[in-house]
Amino acid sequence: MIWVVAVLSILLVLLIWILFTPITICIDTLSSEYYINAKGICKVSLNTTKTPIAIDINIPMKKFSFSPLEKKKKTQKKTQNKNKTRTRSKSIKGIAKFIAALIQSFELIKLRFNVDTQDYALNAQLVPIFQFLSGKNRSFSTNFNGNTTFQLTLRNRLIRMVKPVIQVVINK
Repeated sequence: MIWVVAVLSILLVLLIWILFTPITICIDTLSSEYYINAKGICKVSLNTTKTPIAIDINIPMKKFSFSPLEKKKKTQKKTQNKNKTRTRSKSIKGIAKFIAALIQSFELIKLRFNVDTQDYALNAQLVPIFQFLSGKNRSFSTNFNGNTTFQLTLRNRLIRMVKPVIQVVINK
């Protein structure tokens, strides 16, 4: 009986740890970093230094890498049964609400956008707009030296994404 309680408590602790682990999404064109990181669980990154582009998956004590752009050997398709049961299609409005709720669950950590439009007059007109849009954790700016960079860092936890999923399941 003690073993069952011990195993269940360990599973409960692991579940709580996974639900509350921060998930970070980073898009950074300045340093060419593109990744999704769940601290201590896994990290999926886009490796742009290799040709063709590779996706690296790091889990504790193991690393996988594959290229989605490589051609794979063609395999013969099996004949499929044409008498498929139809699944209930979701309305576009319901899907849009789900995606909006999922996006709202993310916390903006950093947003930096630096642009050069190659037009001095347009850059000068964008300065007051970008000053208005800039805030505590977001920065918009123009430059006159030809650099365009975008940095975005978002953070979320699985527990905050559960609410929109439950709402979709209940409203089926």
